[in-house]
Amino acid sequence: MADQTFRSTSAWAYTLVVWAFCGLCAVLAILQEPALTAVRVVLTSATVALLAWAVLLRPHLRVTDAAVVVSNVWRTHVIPFGAVAYVRTRGLVEVVVREGERERVYRSWNAPGNTARRPRVSDPQARNHLRRMGVSPQGHSHALSAGSGAAGRLIEERMDAAAPGAPTSIRSNWNLPIIAAVLAALVVTVGAWSL
Repeated sequence: MADQTFRSTSAWAYTLVVWAFCGLCAVLAILQEPALTAVRVVLTSATVALLAWAVLLRPHLRVTDAAVVVSNVWRTHVIPFGAVAYVRTRGLVEVVVREGERERVYRSWNAPGNTARRPRVSDPQARNHLRRMGVSPQGHSHALSAGSGAAGRLIEERMDAAAPGAPTSIRSNWNLPIIAAVLAALVVTVGAWSL
């Protein structure tokens, strides 16, 4: 099964708007400003473009054969299907893991949100509760939207296909190269303006 990556379609639009603005500022500075000011504006534009990519476009939710990868701005979490208790889709896609009596929620910052106000619920107990309340959970879910519903359905399908005894160890890593690149760009830009 092929990996699938989910991210908000508005993330592309916002990022392209920011990149276009940064490009315009850089071109105008090169054409109209003295060399030192042009360098400062180009560095600032490049830093803002990098920030837009890091905050708006790079975060995503990826579903692989073995795990759900929730990649946010600061951290990336690899959650094997054996560890997933259920999935909720509200404004964000939430992967819920049970640790004893406690639930831990991993939220994808940039996966497509649910356009409907009612959450999509894959937890069997929650679905039964909805049925008792008179809400029909249409098979595995209810209130699906094109974006988060597709992500939730795919996660559920991969959960069902996971072999019994599949790994349950969750790996969480800081996105150090990206954080370092953004901090370096900020330092260089601030340094250029302080000259």
